[in-house]
Amino acid sequence: MPCYDSRDHEQYDPDELAESAKLRTRLDTVTRAACDLAAVLQRGGTVGELAPETVQWMKAHAAWDAKRNASEKATRDLVKLNALAKLTMDERRALGL
Repeated sequence: MPCYDSRDHEQYDPDELAESAKLRTRLDTVTRAACDLAAVLQRGGTVGELAPETVQWMKAHAAWDAKRNASEKATRDLVKLNALAKLTMDERRALGL
C-alpha cells in the first residue's frame, strides 16, 4: 500500500487538512523556539546540562540550519548576479559597482 502525506491528497476531509496545517504551524513555532533557546544556551556555555537527546537535536538542527543558510545565500548570490548582468557598464559605474 503506498504511503503519502494526507495534505497532498484531494480525497481527504478539509477539516483534517486544516488540522494538519495547524499542527505544522505549531511545530514550526516550537522548532523556532527550540532553536532560539539552543542558541542562548550555547552562548551561555550551559549545553552540558542538557539531556543527550536535546544535545543531539541541537547538533542535527545546527547542521540543517547551516545547509539551509548556504542554500539561501547561493540563491541570493545568483539573483544578484542575474540582476547585475542586466546593467550596462555605465549603470554599474553610476551605482558604484
